[in-house]
Amino acid sequence: MCIVQPMDLESPAVFECAQAGCAHCVEALLRRHERLVHAILRRQWRGDVACADLVQEGRIGLWQA
Repeated sequence: MCIVQPMDLESPAVFECAQAGCAHCVEALLRRHERLVHAILRRQWRGDVACADLVQEGRIGLWQA
């Protein structure tokens, strides 16, 4: 059961809830850091792999962290 309310999605409790398996909190964290993934890709993308694939890899990396 998720203890985090929609208005609390910026709180540190989101990390704990996501680690406990709350899909809603995991998605909230991924959305929160999506711009960071895109910013890193813009700096480092070399064009040999589709950008969408790299975005997905970045999301997986955030999810694993």
